[in-house]
Amino acid sequence: MFVRIARDKGGRLRLTLEEPDDCTRFSLRAEGIGPSDAEEALARDGVGTLAGDDAFIDPAVLRRLAAGKTGSKWDERFDAMVAYARSKGWISEGGAIQAHCDWV
Repeated sequence: MFVRIARDKGGRLRLTLEEPDDCTRFSLRAEGIGPSDAEEALARDGVGTLAGDDAFIDPAVLRRLAAGKTGSKWDERFDAMVAYARSKGWISEGGAIQAHCDWV
């Protein structure tokens, strides 16, 4: 899964969760925007924060964005992804999941 931030046809920053059923990878994809725009979108929507080439995303927001868009046992697979991230040190003190940013 990945968080996608891009401008819509009206030029507004839009944040979506893409491929939410894939709990084997996690990143933030910023399409045609820079760090300041990504930070703005993350803060505006209460999704997370940006720190260099990484973002820290609130898992509760991911659950909300994925609601109704996933297959069976998604909660279990998502929990396993979070546990794996925790084992690697990719969870902030506040519980946010670290995601590498792809600037495309």
